[in-house]
Amino acid sequence: MGRINEYNAVQKPTLTYLAQEKAQYGEESYLLGYEIITKHQKDKLNQLRTTERDAILKKIFFEKVKELNPFLSDSEVEKLYNELNQLSANISGNQTVWEYLKGLRGIDVEAEKRHRNVKLIDRENIEKNHFLVVEEFEFQQDENTKIRLDIVLFINGIPVLFQENKNPEDENALTVGYEQVKRYEKEGKDLMKLIQAFVLTNNHWFLYGPTWFSSYKDLYNYREEKVGNFKKLVESFYDKKRIVKFLTDYILFVEKDGPPQKVILKPHQIEAVERIVQRAGEEGKLRGLIWHAQGSGKTYTMLVSAKLILEDPRFENPTVLMVVDRNELEQQLFNNLSSAGLNVRRAESKIDLLNLLREDYRGLILTTIHKFNEFPENLNTRKNIFVFIDEAHRSTGGDLGNHLIRALPNATIIGFTGTPRLGGERNTFLMFGRDDEGKYLHKYGMIDSIKDGTTLPLHYQHAPSEYLVDEKKLEEDLEKLKECYDEEDLARITEKLSSKDILEDPNRIEKIAQYIAEHFRKYVEPLGYKAFVVAVSRKACVLYKKALDKYLPSNYSKVVISKYYNDPEEIKSYYLNEEEERRVREDFKDPEKLPKILIVTDKLLTGYDAPVLYCMYLDKVMRDHMLLQAIARVNRPYEKDERRKPAGLIVDFVGLFRDLKKALEFDAEDFEEISYALEDIQKLREEFQKGMEESKEYINSFIACPPEERAEKIAQFFRENPDKYKEFKETYKRLKDIYDILSPDETTGKYLEEFKKLTEIYRTAKSCLEPSSVVDKELSDKVKELIYKHSKTQEYFTQGKKYPIDEHLLERLKSGREEEVQIYSIFKSLEDELSQKQDTPYYMDLKRRLKNLWEEYNRKQVETKQALEEIKKLLEDFLKVKEEEAQKPMLLISIHYKLKNYRHLIKDIEGLSQKIYELIEGKPYWREDKEEERMLRLEILKLIKNEGIDLKLANRIQNELIDFLKQ
Repeated sequence: MGRINEYNAVQKPTLTYLAQEKAQYGEESYLLGYEIITKHQKDKLNQLRTTERDAILKKIFFEKVKELNPFLSDSEVEKLYNELNQLSANISGNQTVWEYLKGLRGIDVEAEKRHRNVKLIDRENIEKNHFLVVEEFEFQQDENTKIRLDIVLFINGIPVLFQENKNPEDENALTVGYEQVKRYEKEGKDLMKLIQAFVLTNNHWFLYGPTWFSSYKDLYNYREEKVGNFKKLVESFYDKKRIVKFLTDYILFVEKDGPPQKVILKPHQIEAVERIVQRAGEEGKLRGLIWHAQGSGKTYTMLVSAKLILEDPRFENPTVLMVVDRNELEQQLFNNLSSAGLNVRRAESKIDLLNLLREDYRGLILTTIHKFNEFPENLNTRKNIFVFIDEAHRSTGGDLGNHLIRALPNATIIGFTGTPRLGGERNTFLMFGRDDEGKYLHKYGMIDSIKDGTTLPLHYQHAPSEYLVDEKKLEEDLEKLKECYDEEDLARITEKLSSKDILEDPNRIEKIAQYIAEHFRKYVEPLGYKAFVVAVSRKACVLYKKALDKYLPSNYSKVVISKYYNDPEEIKSYYLNEEEERRVREDFKDPEKLPKILIVTDKLLTGYDAPVLYCMYLDKVMRDHMLLQAIARVNRPYEKDERRKPAGLIVDFVGLFRDLKKALEFDAEDFEEISYALEDIQKLREEFQKGMEESKEYINSFIACPPEERAEKIAQFFRENPDKYKEFKETYKRLKDIYDILSPDETTGKYLEEFKKLTEIYRTAKSCLEPSSVVDKELSDKVKELIYKHSKTQEYFTQGKKYPIDEHLLERLKSGREEEVQIYSIFKSLEDELSQKQDTPYYMDLKRRLKNLWEEYNRKQVETKQALEEIKKLLEDFLKVKEEEAQKPMLLISIHYKLKNYRHLIKDIEGLSQKIYELIEGKPYWREDKEEERMLRLEILKLIKNEGIDLKLANRIQNELIDFLKQ
């Protein structure tokens, strides 16, 4: 059986699958038939480009652009080629390239004396495009920087996507792959400004993401086929029609208040968009419900669906209406639409909307549901009107929904919601689900969303009982709120709640503010996250601000509230103007900026995403959909470096979560999803205690060893038991997440010493078995403090041996006393020594050899005896170059180091090294000047042939040497 590595398990199969003309699975058919240039066909690639600095394959580009745009002259194609190459190497340049691929940009055509958009990809006639895949594509960014991508996809000569392949047996493959992709953006900018997306795969998982992405959470698991069928994953993803659609339809560039951001739709969004566009073209079906969990990206799904319908010639210049139920949400959606480059007409008033529809306006209209009030019947009877209704569970109940339907009787109406209503006059399924057997066009529930990592689970805890509202009063208030459908209803009914006076009591707020300040300092701030305080009213917001300022710095918190004409001065003094509010909203999203706490009552509880928001201090009576929408503010994933937000936290000061079924009255299926997503923090305490008791097995199994031997024992144990290592890692990471959420806490306090030891076992195992990972990056400040400051002993539980890298160690290894040495400690000692050396070609090669040997040893591809033999060779080479450094130039050492690989062929390595050194010294510009490099290669080839080596082998040695020196 062949050795398992990224080439055999991923790269080679991918190329094989892409080369076949098509793949057939029953009625499913995938169009493939890619031209392949393998890593052994560099000559073929060189015929398509002049140098390794050429990212676009000019020969193919010219041929296809002329074919797709016969009105262009040769000089105009040349101009277009140069323009693409000269774009800024950043996300803005990348956006311009995408606009060209989409057919949105053009060039001045001299013969026609006008500007015309150009077609770089034929999106309708897929087979008119040239699809090429290049294996191990090398790109030279500048004199000192070169990258090599495993697989690059070119369409019509333009690089559009690359695939990064990882070893299925590498535990750290995902993290390493993510870091490599980020490195390519820095070291290959002129290539990456053209490429739109990438795939990261190790055969087991198949992820995709946009280039110029911001964080790990922008990687998505492609899920068309179950994990395990790698062949079908590749075939379906790279289907030519799908890949063109993927690259041109499902990418967005959005410009909000900060720098531009690039978005690529997640699998569930793509699936929903395709169903919406399909429904738009179906005869006799005029309704559809998109049921997507809060926080899973409904806005982008709406936006792309609208865009595709407007662009589709089948719909004959249609009208798309986007309908929301609040002015604030209208503004947010308008900003989203505008930032994504959509030309949107905002209906400024009821009369404005009436006129737009009466005068048969074509294009995208944004409006609120209230503007449809008392609209005439049959205002516009066209079939190609499409209405997208946001927050459909509350927008279309009662008369307003009926007015809309009567005014636009033939329109296709699609509702979007995270929390559909089952009963009453606002039954979401009754309104939108009539044309689908399952009552929805597409569903992506809370369980799906959490399992995919699109959203996070939520944990709640009760505040001390002295702050909670009396249960009887709360039940009465919850009953009053049953007919609450939107924020206006909530505000109106809240004024009549019996608990309102209690929730606005200054004395109670003072005590709670002190509690919040202490809780925030202990549980939220150390994790680097932020918080909301949700008060019952704007008056209560002001009271909370004044009280919090006594216990926290005043710049820690900001009040964000709506304005009312008859507000007293005390409330008006906390108003923010439009620019101030914009800045506060943006600064809150930045973990490095203030404020750290926002105090709100209605604003920002829907439609506002701040992933760094972790904790919500809830002091307002809400229920059902309104409550779910509010608490979903804390369910957004967030990651910084290697640390990821484990969950969202709600601290309940009202008592809403004493009985979930009373506060969240849903049908059984919905409630099951809610229960999965929302859990009492007490269950975490029980889980932590159980997990720590079970984990004592690991601690006890190593405690008998002397501390200086434990690191080796731990590493060897998990090397021999990879399944146990995987299980241990998952267990530890879960316990670490719970520790971060709970600590300081009585439960975690009982296990401090054990958890510290468990953390050390994890750090030791991971640093040995996944040497490329930086373990401490994924640990929170809380855990680091436990390790480094709160140890009851002077030494760590696990300590490895430190070997001086010198002749004594080499002699010891040569003496045959291998059983006396700790191989992982030698690996680490060598790694530490090499990390202090500059990146010369020979030290880079030594680092590579050490890394490869270490990984092979971990995968048990070599055993200890053989690994120690390789370490001896590596150590000999290291000590030799270290000695030579004091006597010879770096270039000469590098040449000699590389030629030693051919000591069995070359008689006088010292002499040949000196001759080549003198040759290179005489050609100082060979790295920049291609002609000088060509002459140098010929002269080196001649010197190597003079050693009696045949031409083919001599040419290989010359190529390897030059590539080595170029590093």
